[in-house]
Amino acid sequence: REKFGLGSGPIVSYLGRVSPRKGVEHLVAAFADDAMAPAQLVVAGNDMGALATARSSADERVLFTGLLEGSERLSLLVDSDVLVYPSSDEIFGLVPFEGLMCGAPVVVGGDCGCGQLIREAGAGLLVNHADVSALQERIRLLLSDREAASAMVERGRDYVANELSF
Repeated sequence: REKFGLGSGPIVSYLGRVSPRKGVEHLVAAFADDAMAPAQLVVAGNDMGALATARSSADERVLFTGLLEGSERLSLLVDSDVLVYPSSDEIFGLVPFEGLMCGAPVVVGGDCGCGQLIREAGAGLLVNHADVSALQERIRLLLSDREAASAMVERGRDYVANELSF
């Protein structure tokens, strides 16, 4: 928050490569026209072919940080009120589980491998790839129902600790 001057409002974040398969442009579109106000979107990751598309529809509520590593990466996960991983056709994504371990409730693409595990654990909400209105709905739900969001985080942490290994 401090490094990028984000203030005290809700932070919705994406952490990972910015490639066409990741769906970042759809997440950015969910923030168009202040649809998610007062939340701010932070997109952290290196460009793998989709950054220009994502930036083309972004407004002042979207911050592109570039690649974050080490303590900056962890700080983003800890500061996130919701972590969104709207990827498609992904075998497995580690970021949603890292987010859960850092206390961030997650919205995950339903057709990627981590989405299946998130569903099994009851640890987050799933969304179809490119469904902007569903992204908005699920983000709003996690931002507004902090009790449900916390319960998902706890189930996710338990799942990681008991079912997953390095």
